[in-house]
Amino acid sequence: MPEIVQQQPDIDSALYALDAASELLNAAAEKLSQKDYTTAFSTSRDCMRIAISALLFRDGVIAPTFEATEEYLERHYPDKLPLKDWHSIENTCTGEGSGLFNMIIRATRKPTDKNEAKHAVGIAKEFVKNIMELVML
Repeated sequence: MPEIVQQQPDIDSALYALDAASELLNAAAEKLSQKDYTTAFSTSRDCMRIAISALLFRDGVIAPTFEATEEYLERHYPDKLPLKDWHSIENTCTGEGSGLFNMIIRATRKPTDKNEAKHAVGIAKEFVKNIMELVML
């Protein structure tokens, strides 16, 4: 597995990423209220990815893969973030987008429902809140 690389912490980029994550969280909540559940789910996932990048910027860490990111978070923030929920959301294929794989997913998987989307938005909200507190330390 690729190694995690340490660099100088970058607070400005961390704050910028937190702002972007907050905007994505608002967009996900808006899509949920519009009953666009697939987009609410995927925007929540993107929100969490950006929020995590804020934490990595703050820590001065480059994690080159999802697995490296997951390992870093589990090692350093096991009780601060809902990592099991995040992992589950990351591994959910919604079939959104073009391509044969997504077409197969859309044909074989039930559409993202309100409960899945609501859960993803809730986890994203928790991520942003907790990471905001961690970055501001």
